[in-house]
Amino acid sequence: LSPVCLGSLRRAAKSFVQFHPTGIYGAGCLITEGSRGEGGILRNREGERFMERYAPTAKDLASRDVVSRSMTIEIREGRGVGEHRDHIFLHLDHLPPETLKSGLPGTLA
Repeated sequence: LSPVCLGSLRRAAKSFVQFHPTGIYGAGCLITEGSRGEGGILRNREGERFMERYAPTAKDLASRDVVSRSMTIEIREGRGVGEHRDHIFLHLDHLPPETLKSGLPGTLA
């Protein structure tokens, strides 16, 4: 994004910029979006499965742009998690270990 800000690339609407919606907060590492495909659930600070509000049919399986935009709205409206309310939880703890091992190899130590 910085080359765009410096003017060396043609500028486009900010709405075309996306972020990867699944990662480990503060660690700078990403988690595959397949984690949502295997049954991961996004929850806000109230414990609400908020994707039902933004994508009633697809829910947590919505496309990256829909998920990213929905997370941003939740955070901006004060429903983010953490000390600064600046991120969202991705719950995988309800999934059986077999699902994590087979569907998300490399995510278990």
